[in-house]
This record gives sequence, structure tokens and C-alpha cells, in this order.
Amino acid sequence: MSVMAIIALVLAILGLLISWIPLINVLGWILLLPALVLGIIAIVKTGPNGAARGRGLAIAATIVTVLALILTIAFQALYASIFSKVGTDLETLEKELKQIEQQNTPGLPNLELPTDADSGVAVEGEGDVDNGNYRIKLVSVTKTGVDYEDRPTAVLTYELTNQRSDDNYSIFDVHMQAFQNGVELENAVYGLEAPEGYDPLSLTAELKPGATKTVVIGFVLKDPSAPVLIEAEGFFSDGKVYKEFPIQ
Repeated sequence: MSVMAIIALVLAILGLLISWIPLINVLGWILLLPALVLGIIAIVKTGPNGAARGRGLAIAATIVTVLALILTIAFQALYASIFSKVGTDLETLEKELKQIEQQNTPGLPNLELPTDADSGVAVEGEGDVDNGNYRIKLVSVTKTGVDYEDRPTAVLTYELTNQRSDDNYSIFDVHMQAFQNGVELENAVYGLEAPEGYDPLSLTAELKPGATKTVVIGFVLKDPSAPVLIEAEGFFSDGKVYKEFPIQ
């Protein structure tokens, strides 16, 4: 059995395990580059004319190494984009807070606070979030059937408008939460008989700048009769859009 193939596979698995961890995945290069070299050498040595056995193991080690390298590169690019966005949004938030502070300063007449959620306050029913990149309108919460564990559920319907000037839309830019009696509700997972109107793909559907889509998602109710409070926030902004819906 090829020792190089075994070492390459171990290094590849370790690199794969840390490929998704921010900052730490930089160490993956130290593991994966040697693993790739050892895997290729092991394939050559375990070939038809090679002196060692374990060609299948050598090929598997090389494949896992390549996969881990791809994931490491992808996650590093993703985290770099997120960190860059955080820096930009923090600068924007600081400017907005200064504007609000100026508007609240006594002696400055005829000044009004902003009415959108990105001003750092809560807006009921409809407003902008994520520094104005998106507009959310909370439409309805309707009690429906049960999830795959036979627990009572309700579906939330809301409209999402992409107000970005670029194509960097992400479903993670907007965070939606539901509460009953102050306790957060978990997302519903339905079996074969999903409630009418429920569309799990509406959440992940692409949304171009200027377009609006209707999203329908489900939540598991903790109380079949208590009202449901919905809160929508941008990923990097303090403001939120909220609305409480009665459960019929």
C-alpha cells in the first residue's frame, strides 16, 4: 500500500474539514498543496508499472484534495466579500447615525426623522432595509396545516423589492423572523402535502434590480391562537420592518 497515498488522503480530509472556517481555512493551503503533490506522485508510483499498490486510494486522495481546494477558494472569496461589505456598511451606518443626531439636536427647526427602517428605527408594515438596498412589504400571516411532524403552522407572505444598483443580490441580505409571546418561531418543513400557496422556491428565486417578488414561507406555531409578530431586518443595518398579525 502506498504510504504517499495514505498521507495525501489524510491531509486532504483535514483540509476539507477546515475549508469552510473563516481565517482558519488559510491553513488549508499548507495541507492541501502537499496533499496534491503526494497524491499525483502516488498515482504515478501505483500505476501499471509501479512498485506500490493502492492506486484507487491515490486517485481518491487526489480527488478529495482538488475538491477541498475548490471549496477553500470559494469560501475565502465569499468571506472576503462579506468582510468588505461589512466595512462599507459600517461607514454608511456611521454617517446615518450622525445625520439622526443632528436632526435630534435642539434648536434646529423643521427637521423630521427618516421614516424608513434604515434610519435605525422600526417601521410598521412596509419600509426599506439593508441601507436602502431592499424594500419589504409584510402582507399576511395565515394559519395553515401541519408540518412533517404534525405541528401547527402558519405561512407568511411578503413582497421583496430589489433596489440595488448592481447584481449582487443575495437571499442572506434580508433576515426574516417570527415571534409568538416573545419566543422566536422555527421555520416550517412540510411533507408531501404542503399548504396551498406555499412556495419554498420563492425565497431562493433570483431577483434583478428594480424587480419585486412575492415570497411565501412557513413557521411552526407555538400557540395556535396567539398573534404572530414578524420582524424583517437587513443583514448589516439596525432598522427593521415589523407587523403583528392575528391568528384566526
